[in-house]
Amino acid sequence: MSKILKAEIFEIPLFARGNADARLTMSSCNLFKPSTPLSYRRKNVLAKHKARRNSVTISTAHSPVMKRWRDLTVGERHREMIRFAAGSGGRAVTLNFSAAFEKFILTTEDPMRAIGQRMNRELVSRGLQNLPILLILETSRKEKRPHIHGVYIAGAVDPGLVREAMRKAVGKVASHSGSRQFYHRDIFYADGWWTYITMDHRLTRRLLRLDADARLWWVSRSLLQDARDYQTAARADAAANLDHQLPGRVS
Repeated sequence: MSKILKAEIFEIPLFARGNADARLTMSSCNLFKPSTPLSYRRKNVLAKHKARRNSVTISTAHSPVMKRWRDLTVGERHREMIRFAAGSGGRAVTLNFSAAFEKFILTTEDPMRAIGQRMNRELVSRGLQNLPILLILETSRKEKRPHIHGVYIAGAVDPGLVREAMRKAVGKVASHSGSRQFYHRDIFYADGWWTYITMDHRLTRRLLRLDADARLWWVSRSLLQDARDYQTAARADAAANLDHQLPGRVS
């Protein structure tokens, strides 16, 4: 039997993570493998983890999207904006409507256009016309009630001003219910937030009789420009690094 050599393990494979008793060894051929033969069941588990590992995983810190901004789909652009907001100290936001405004949204022909106009008016009146902000209209599955999710980057701006502007734009709810009208928090996982706020877009389009996903979104010009510039620069840096690592290149 060949001698088993000790080796320092830098990364534990997925099938062994979380198992304190998992032991990995290195044979003379320098391949990591379990110290005991894999059972049929463990092989299946390993295959599933390997497939998951090889699936597309998007980093919120460095986007792998290498297409030019103009070639990105609408969904990809919005995802890049949310990633940019997450990396710039932005916050995730959820906003509920007043009863009167909810009724208006359910009957108007272009609801997000109306929301955007009102939102812009309230922001400008408070000197927040350059606030980077993205909003998407969503309808809840059970209650079928429309509401808004999104992100914004306050920077040095008082978040209280943002809260008041957004509440006023969709009909400020008074009394105790008003405390639950506006909710915001740090963006811990940009791609997860993007997935969550877009998961019911088909239902929302059907209930509001809209013909395209683009009619569910409202994005400020400042966030669009900042995210586009950031993605373009990141794409150029990634291309430069890839070119630098090609064979024959001298560091």
